[in-house]
Amino acid sequence: MMKVYIQQVERTKAYKKTELSLVDLLCEPAQRILSKVDPSRIDGVFVSVQNISSFTGEGNIATKVADRLGLRGAEAERVETASNGHTALLRAFDAVASGRCKRVLAVGGEKMSAVPREERSRIIGEVVDPIDRACGLTMPSAIALISLEYARVNKVSLPDFKALLETIAIRTYRYAAANPDAQFAGKTMTTEEYRDDMRNPPVATPLHVFDSCPTSDGAGAILVTSKESDIEISGVGHAVDGSRIFDRYYIDHLEATRWAARKAYKQAGILHPRDLSGLILEQHDAFGPLFLLNLVDLGIFTHPEAMKAIEKGTLDRDGEIPTNISGGLKDLHALGGTGLIKIIEACRQLRGEAPPALQVKKPKVAICHSIGGPGNNIAVTVLDKVGNRRYRHHFRRWQPEPLPHNNEPYKPVLPQGILEVSTTVYPQVGSPQGAYAIAVVNCGGKHILAAPAHDKVQRAWGEEVKISTVARGTFNRYVYE
Repeated sequence: MMKVYIQQVERTKAYKKTELSLVDLLCEPAQRILSKVDPSRIDGVFVSVQNISSFTGEGNIATKVADRLGLRGAEAERVETASNGHTALLRAFDAVASGRCKRVLAVGGEKMSAVPREERSRIIGEVVDPIDRACGLTMPSAIALISLEYARVNKVSLPDFKALLETIAIRTYRYAAANPDAQFAGKTMTTEEYRDDMRNPPVATPLHVFDSCPTSDGAGAILVTSKESDIEISGVGHAVDGSRIFDRYYIDHLEATRWAARKAYKQAGILHPRDLSGLILEQHDAFGPLFLLNLVDLGIFTHPEAMKAIEKGTLDRDGEIPTNISGGLKDLHALGGTGLIKIIEACRQLRGEAPPALQVKKPKVAICHSIGGPGNNIAVTVLDKVGNRRYRHHFRRWQPEPLPHNNEPYKPVLPQGILEVSTTVYPQVGSPQGAYAIAVVNCGGKHILAAPAHDKVQRAWGEEVKISTVARGTFNRYVYE
């Protein structure tokens, strides 16, 4: 397999709303790259967008982008793995590493402002499995349940968990404010603002508005080549988990992150990522709790270590492992382009081209992480600064640890269950009108999703189950088999 390098990177600013068409938006950073490179020498373009038909009503986007860029004769393909924009780079990596292509463009982005906010939320929610959606599960409530289960398993009290979310939010806004390309550029946040329920209303307890990322218009482009440059793509990993959250063996963390990280680390020759000198991290923190979960799932820290690292500044610009110094997803979340743009921010750091207020001292290696859907389509990429003489471990007979067999569908469901965690979902953010609860219930060792009964729910999924801590009739049970 040939070595693969990153030659050029470009991105747009993060827009709350832009008048550019989607094709114009995607081509803007790519055209800047092609102003420095002969377009006739580009062998292909891979384009990552998520919900193009829903947001803009377009199709065949890869061909349109290739045509606009003057890449006739090159191969062009659209890549879609929900908000996991890394996969455009992975396809470009494969094309170059195999020797099929010498120079390939990876382009990713989204134009989300083309539809009203309510419609935008509905479109984003389509990545949640239809059965989960029928039970009222949304993206925020899915992450809320996963993070609450994480806190329960790791014995973190709810007040401590909320205090940690406040620390994460204030930190993330501080770095996004210093990034001139970020959607929240120049907008810091204080403790008083975070604690103000009028300005920071609940979305799905314990998540509030300031724990969530924005929706953005934006795009990025990366030129991948077999010719040696200053940044090598030394490892890539990609993994999926169950579409339905309650089909997964674990719901207290994102197992797909662990699988993808193991694959990327093996290829990059990394045994213990925390031991890397000059390490920086760009991870997918669409919601505040993911900032914590990702640190553990990527194998950087154990849970107690991650808690201390967040509180003591280990992850700050001048800390041991600078993390999300670009502002993370408070920079932007342009769905199909987010993962790609976070890799671009890592490249800027490695090249010393980040804004002065954000530039890390002597970065040598970057771990980049991107999540698609409710934590079930995940990619990890390792970038090395050429000349970084780190030890590369050679694994023999190495393979990711297999997941334990999920035997939950065969466990009996008892007539009574124990309510483990629950979240209150606010369809109208900040307003109690229409609010409802969703819970994780342990019925005889089998986790089920307890959801409110309403007309849209398919009652065929199960009869009522008595839950000792919840009034009978409030919930219907749904067992995924």
